[in-house]
Amino acid sequence: MNGGWFAIAYDIHVRYGYETMLSLFDRFVSQFQVRVDIIAKATMAGCAHTTVWQRASLNKAKPLADMDELKEECGEVAVGGLVMALDGIQAYISLSNQTSIVTIQIPGEQYSEEVRVQLDSIASFFQASLLSKS
Repeated sequence: MNGGWFAIAYDIHVRYGYETMLSLFDRFVSQFQVRVDIIAKATMAGCAHTTVWQRASLNKAKPLADMDELKEECGEVAVGGLVMALDGIQAYISLSNQTSIVTIQIPGEQYSEEVRVQLDSIASFFQASLLSKS
C-alpha cells in the first residue's frame, strides 16, 4: 500500500525500448478500452511523475507515440484512467524504459483477489505483445 493506493510490480522478463514502450501503451489503451485521464512521465524510473496531459484540459489525448511532450526520451511513462474492459477499474500503469517492469496502482478500496487476477491480465498483455514482436 502507498497511501490509499495498492501497487503491484510485475517483472514480465522482456526488456523494451522507449518507442516500443509508447506503442505498447497505445495498443493497451485501445485493446482494454482505457478512458485515459492522465499521462505522466518521469526522468528516471521511480522518480516523481510530471503530468504531460490531463483530461481536464478538454483536448483529446493523441496516441502516446505522437505526443510532442513524450518525444524526448525519459525513464518512465504512466497512464491513468478507467479500464473499461476490466469492469471500470481505476488504474495507474507505469512502464519503465529499458527494463521489464510494469507497475499497476489501483485505489486500495478497489483491491481484491478477483481484481488481482484482472490486473495480472494487464501484465500478461504487455508480455505477450512484446513476445509476439520478437
